[in-house]
Amino acid sequence: MDVRIIAATNRDLARVVCQGGFREDLYYRLNVFQIIVPPLRERREDILPLLWSFVQGFSKRMGKRIESIPQKGVEALQAYSWPGNVRELRNVAERAMISTTGAVLHLDVQRWRSQV
Repeated sequence: MDVRIIAATNRDLARVVCQGGFREDLYYRLNVFQIIVPPLRERREDILPLLWSFVQGFSKRMGKRIESIPQKGVEALQAYSWPGNVRELRNVAERAMISTTGAVLHLDVQRWRSQV
């Protein structure tokens, strides 16, 4: 059997291994090729393309057609610090898709910020 594993974490595993919080042998089995992706707050230019990608996926699943996203909502998303990273953005997109009834994505900025 030939198996490849893709693992993701927001922790510095090398440091955690040194502190005894992660098995060293497992770390070396997983650490074949590292891809380091900065957090979303450090690459705000990715927010809108990611949002559109999520919206397109949810559009298919929910049978909704979104044609635009208000600039005010995009600016609010880009100003946010995204402690939950891309997963949090995906959740925000899904909540917006659920509550949107027309072709313009309704981003209830005050509501999702208050849930943090």
